[in-house]
Amino acid sequence: MLDLSAPIDRLADAKPAKHGLRRSLLLTGALLLLASVAIAIGHLAWQIFLIEQASSISAQTRYGSSHSHQSQYMPVMKHVRSIAPSLPLGLDEKGGSEETAKLLAENPDDLPLLQEHVIRRLRESDNRDGLTASERESIARLDPDNALWQLMLVPPALSKATGSSGRIYYRSGSSTVISEPDFQEALRLFSEAAAKPSYSDRASSLKRRQIEAFPPARSLTEDAIVMQFASFVSPPFGYYSGDLTSLARLHCDRLVAAKDKEALTKFYREWKQVSTVIISSHHSGESDYNDVFHQLAEMGKKLEDSFNQLGMAAEKADAQERHGILDKLRSNSATLPPEIMKARGVRLKSENRLPTNLTVEEVIPSRRTELSFFDRIQATFLAFLGLIFSGLVALETCRRSRIVKGMARGLTPLFRREDHVWIAALGLVLPWLWWWAVTRMTPLGWPDGDIDEGWVVMVWFLQSVATLTLAAVMLLQAARWRWNVRGGFLGLGGSLPWMGWGVAALTALSIPVAGSLRYFRSSMGSDETGLFLLGVSCMAACGLLWLLWHAIMTLFTPRSGALQPNLTMRAVLPWAMAGVATLLVGVAVSTAMEHYWFAKDPLFPAWTSKTQVNALKERAAEEVPKALREQ
Repeated sequence: MLDLSAPIDRLADAKPAKHGLRRSLLLTGALLLLASVAIAIGHLAWQIFLIEQASSISAQTRYGSSHSHQSQYMPVMKHVRSIAPSLPLGLDEKGGSEETAKLLAENPDDLPLLQEHVIRRLRESDNRDGLTASERESIARLDPDNALWQLMLVPPALSKATGSSGRIYYRSGSSTVISEPDFQEALRLFSEAAAKPSYSDRASSLKRRQIEAFPPARSLTEDAIVMQFASFVSPPFGYYSGDLTSLARLHCDRLVAAKDKEALTKFYREWKQVSTVIISSHHSGESDYNDVFHQLAEMGKKLEDSFNQLGMAAEKADAQERHGILDKLRSNSATLPPEIMKARGVRLKSENRLPTNLTVEEVIPSRRTELSFFDRIQATFLAFLGLIFSGLVALETCRRSRIVKGMARGLTPLFRREDHVWIAALGLVLPWLWWWAVTRMTPLGWPDGDIDEGWVVMVWFLQSVATLTLAAVMLLQAARWRWNVRGGFLGLGGSLPWMGWGVAALTALSIPVAGSLRYFRSSMGSDETGLFLLGVSCMAACGLLWLLWHAIMTLFTPRSGALQPNLTMRAVLPWAMAGVATLLVGVAVSTAMEHYWFAKDPLFPAWTSKTQVNALKERAAEEVPKALREQ
């Protein structure tokens, strides 16, 4: 015979519950959570929005004629004007060469600004105009021995010679010479550059002035905005211009066809002298995808081929040696030690020229900063999803009739403290301990992956969302189980209790299975990888389908059967809200860790250097003049 004395006595001895206080606390907590999630999402979205707008303005400034249509970028410009009112470039609404001309009128002896003005004006004229009389006079007075100016004038002459569009960033048009005088002018300018004793690219100096107009960055996102405005300064050689390479190709093909070894040797000596002057310079410019070292290396490759065709073995060997030096200066990232290759982050991967004395200790903070930023994105996203789940749970606790809610409040004393401990342990602690064990304590979390690897990011997001789904399933299943224990004699046990545990196990299993992709990704194609992750997503989606099934069943449950769902949701609600609060703490911790590692980073923050964009580029630039001495 069923003994009901214990639960009946517990109900009889229960003191009147302070339901008004509980309701007030839950409402206050819900409002605080809602505000906190909104602030977290708003702050993150605002930072990403500013970076995107700054990137768009930078691209328009460097690749377009100007950024005169500033109205669409007003939020970021308003923000920048408030924190960097003395910014040299970017605040003028007209932009382009009009902006630099106005600044030059105030300070005509500003060489970095003169260089930027000439580059912008050439770009706006489709790279078809040469220097103006005033520009020639300023260069002759301030910087007569700099080979940079002659090299910058090769693209306009070559554009006229080949009939190309002349865009400094996108060369197109005929690949043959259609104007001999202009082609000879391009060769003459290159010869003049070879006769100059020095080479100095002052773009880094102007970038430094852009950076110093901002307050010191404290996070990755703040530094990214500063770097976007620093990139308003144009490089002398565009990403895809290739004009020096085109000059070598056209000239060498002519000389090989004419078998003119003497002229080819003369051109080689000029190329070698230009490369020597640039390599020896302490201001050779920042590394870029098509910087001066890239173009000189491509010229050397063409000269090697030309010497080979004419049977000039000694000259070919000499050109090959110099070409090897330029190749190392163009990009040396592939020669990094394995431990640094493993520890480097996204930003370090994007750098072509790196200092040779990098250490793992110097590289780790930049990667940790990037991963902390990604963790903040994940935690913010999960907090938003958790808030939706909590809202649906709260809706079920409130939408029922007074009779149902009154009966639920009356039966609440049956639920004991140890029942809440079970719900918290199974619904909050266990899922996140499982996630931590799989992703942080084993290789299945892909700890050596990076945020620029698409499949890795998908696995990370899948594991996080699967964990949140597991937590939601376990919260509901644990609450149903504890009410079955406490109120089973009243028929409050759920149907098919084993199904919830099975769904939870399948959802939990999807977390390590997703991480197992690391072991056979190299043997799978893109389609096979996508199908694998789709299958893992279906495993995790079983939890979502189970939650959806319960939501639909609860939604259409009549009043006569609404007591058990209402009791379950009442038990789940405070712990669902606690889960959201935990995720918000994760957002705060990720933000703090981002700031911490950013402050520890000795390479990438703008405040790590006084002469270059950052210490990484400064150290790489300092090693350039050593390249010749080491041969």
